[in-house]
Amino acid sequence: MYTYWLKTVGERVARRQYGWAVLRLILPFNRLKTKPSHDNPSPFPFHPAMIRNYLKIAFRNLTRNGMYSSISIGGLAVGKAVALTISLWVWGYGFSL
Repeated sequence: MYTYWLKTVGERVARRQYGWAVLRLILPFNRLKTKPSHDNPSPFPFHPAMIRNYLKIAFRNLTRNGMYSSISIGGLAVGKAVALTISLWVWGYGFSL
């Protein structure tokens, strides 16, 4: 398109027309505004079907990747136990150094 304008109207006008063509292409995407979606009429933030689906997927992953899942769950349990122990120790003895 630019080469056509360059041949027919000259370099200065071709650059200007090309600039406006690019802006016309970009501006509609910039003007799009997202409206708040009220698709979920349920008063709960998570629909029961969605939670059921998440539990199915979690169970499938636990059964397919048993060793990896057990290492992950064990590491999470040890991490929580250590964090709880440290927090009880700090709150129990305070910050008296």
